[in-house]
Order: sequence, then C-alpha cells, then structure tokens
Amino acid sequence: MWTEEQLRVLEEPIRDMVVFAGPGSGKTTVLTEYMARQLVTRDIEPEHIMSLTFTRKSATQLGKRLLEQHPELGTQLDKLHLGTFHSQLFHSLLRKMPDIPVLLKSSEQYQLAKQAVSEAFSENSTGPRVIQNFLAEVTRLKSTFPVAVDDSPYVRAFHRYEQLKVAEKRWDFDDIVLEFLRILESHGLPLEFQNVRLMLVDEFQDTNALQWRIFERIRSNSSARMYVVGDDDQSIYSFRGASSEWLVNFESYVPLATRHYLQTNFRSARTICEVASTLIQYNVDRAPKTMRPVRLETGVAQAIRVRDEADEIETIRFLVEYYLRGTETSIAVLARTRQQLLPILQIYLRHTSFRKAYDGRVHSLEFRTFHEAKGQEWDVVIILGAVANSPYLRDRSTESTESSEERRLFFVACTRARVCLYILVPKFYKTLCVRSLCFLSESKIEFTRKSQLSSNLRG
Repeated sequence: MWTEEQLRVLEEPIRDMVVFAGPGSGKTTVLTEYMARQLVTRDIEPEHIMSLTFTRKSATQLGKRLLEQHPELGTQLDKLHLGTFHSQLFHSLLRKMPDIPVLLKSSEQYQLAKQAVSEAFSENSTGPRVIQNFLAEVTRLKSTFPVAVDDSPYVRAFHRYEQLKVAEKRWDFDDIVLEFLRILESHGLPLEFQNVRLMLVDEFQDTNALQWRIFERIRSNSSARMYVVGDDDQSIYSFRGASSEWLVNFESYVPLATRHYLQTNFRSARTICEVASTLIQYNVDRAPKTMRPVRLETGVAQAIRVRDEADEIETIRFLVEYYLRGTETSIAVLARTRQQLLPILQIYLRHTSFRKAYDGRVHSLEFRTFHEAKGQEWDVVIILGAVANSPYLRDRSTESTESSEERRLFFVACTRARVCLYILVPKFYKTLCVRSLCFLSESKIEFTRKSQLSSNLRG
C-alpha cells in the first residue's frame, strides 16, 4: 500500500522533519496517516497535536481523510487542533479579546480598498485588476513585522485603507496574524500553544516571514516538534509575501530535523511527468528532485500551434467536444490570467454545445487561472495563450527574479493533468506577432499543428 519513501516518513518517531512532496505524491494522505499513527499507538494525546493548513478547503479535506481512513479514532479527532493557520490564531485571540473586531467580508474589503485607491491615486484607477493587485500588495506589506513603508502610491493607499478599517472597527485576515504576533511579543505564548507537542504544517512553501516568526516562537517556547511538508517547485505566491526559503533551508533553522522526499507521482501519465520534470530543472534555487510516474499509460503532452485567438478558441472547442463524446472525463481550460479566459468564457456561456454531456454521461468542464488550479487535477488540461508577449500580460520571461516563479506557475499548470496535456501557442494576438513561451522549448514538449490534431488524438 505504501511506497518505500512514504514508509520512511511514516515510521519516523515524533521529531522535527521536513518532507519535500512533488505533485500527485500523496502528501496529504501521508501527513494524515502519520498523525493517525501517533494517535493509534498513543505516543501522543490528540490535544497536543496542532495541524495547520493555509486554506479552508485543505483543512476540511484533512479532517475528512482522517475520519475516513481511521474511523476507530472516533472522538479523539474532536480534540485535535486542526484548521487553517488564521483560524487557529483567531480562536486564540478570541479567548483574550472577547470584543475582537468583526472580520471584513470579501465584498466589504473590496469596497474599502476601492475607496482607498481612488483617494490615493491621482488618476482614476479603480478597475477590478487594480483593486485585486492592491489587496495582494496589502497582504505583502503586512507579511513583515513591522510593516515596511515608503512613499509609493500603493503604500499611500495602504495607509488610507488601514484608516478606513479602523474607523469601521473592522479587521481583515492579515490583522489576525499581526495582532497575534503583537500579543506573542508582549505577553508570551498562549497556554493552548504551550501544550503543543507535534505541529504539522501543510503547503509549507506558502509561509511568509510573519508566519515563520510565529512558528519559530511556538517551537522554541514549547516542547513542539515540527512536521512540515511542501514543494518549493510549487511556490507561487511571492506577490503575497510567501517564500519557500523556510522550506528549503528548514534544517538550517531546525538543525536536528530529518529530510524526506516524496517523488512518486500517482497522478500524471509518463509523458506529462517527463515534460514537467524537464521544465522545472531550469530553476536553480530549488531542492533537487524529480517525478517518478506510477501510471502505465504514456499519455499526451503536446504544444499545438494555432494562428490567432479565434483559431485558439476553435481548437479548444474541438478538443472539448472530442472528449465530451468519450467516457466520463474531467476537463480544465487554464490560463495565466482571468482576462485571457474571458473570450472563451463568453463563447461558452453563449453556446450549449460546450456544456452538453453525451449519452447521459457526467462530465466536468472548468475554466481556471493557474493560481486557481493549484491543488486540483483533471483528466484533460488545455492551457491557452502560451506566449511571452501577449497583450494580456507583461512579459516576465526575461526577469530573473520573476522568471523562476513564472516557471513554477507553468509547472503547476502542467502537473494538473492526469492523462492529456494540450498547450496552445498562437502566432498572432490582436494582429500582434507573438513569441512562444520559452518554457515550451525548455520542457522539450512535442509540437504539432492544429491540422495534425485529429490524427494524433488519443488518451
């Protein structure tokens, strides 16, 4: 049932360890099994375990898997400190601050951000993209302690946003972390964290400087051992202040920690693994690892040359309708930005042929950005707009600090595919001649033309 590399992790006693887990390597399954084994053997009581993730979906999935895999643990699971990083800190703050400010809803935060930006920027720049970029900048600024300041328009808008929030007596999610750290610095570690003996952290590559400071304080002021798992090759949130530094250099910060790798890929066919592995080797600032596929089929990984945006949309329609005629299949159309997805989404909404399921079979068709696709998987993945100088996005391929993250983001998109990966490469966008994304040549993916697609389809 378990691979040798998984067993090496599972058979470790409670100790500090870092696990590098590639795409589709079963990291969540191993993490939950490791936690369950400590409970089953009674090496630790459930109230001394804290398991943290960075999204509500991951936290829910973790609890569900624990219950499914080990129903015999029963009520023990209710005593675990299991949840998102923010929720655990928030509940701790509630014990000290009964009158804690109400958290802003997403729509409310958006409106405050819009007001702050409109007041701070001289020009009228309150479009959705500007506001979303500003909110990401807010999180980035609040990922350090104390908050970094300068006199840029974004920082002026940030200060105005904070003023508006105080006037409304409200908090955003970043305030939870800042307030917890303020109390930690002045009053020490809360009792519930002092009792932690095992702290498990999923998606550790998404940690920022503030969060690491809290982790380090918990570890050094309690008897806690840390089990951290993540993949530096999937670190794609630096614009929010996240960094894989603490994952990659974990043993430097925690000298007695052991290092493990989960490199067996249970998700993707061989060709997809080869393409993704070849691509990510171009990043030098990474822990060396590869993907070893388990699935027997060769699969499909192709870059398809198309003429322009209209031809690209028609190719997507062709591929979707082809796979909808077959057995039950999940399909995703992925793009770097939401703006790139808009033309195909508009056509999808107008034409029912995209949404039709054949012979009564149930199919899944989703449209996602690369960031939204993180943590998900589909049988067929179609990536559109694989060009470097698209009108839809700035060319980041030659900027060394950003090109590594862009390569990781493309790696994430490719590794969402189980059986078939198609990458569309237009020659023109809005009459502008565009260049193929350099990641395609780096990956050594097979190129084909749309005219050859019919004879090549398989999977």
